[in-house]
Amino acid sequence: MNNTSKTDWGRTDAMTDDDIDTSDIPPLDEAFFVKAKCKDSGGYAAKGVSSSVEG
Repeated sequence: MNNTSKTDWGRTDAMTDDDIDTSDIPPLDEAFFVKAKCKDSGGYAAKGVSSSVEG
């Protein structure tokens, strides 16, 4: 099995938030967070993720 990535990780790492096109991603609204569930990572998460609803 070949697990070699064809992703240009150097270019990806060099991207800023402004370089990423997120125009096709709808904003997360209150309905999303009503259904959201918090799951325990079992200690595997290396970094935390946070998010907020603007509006």
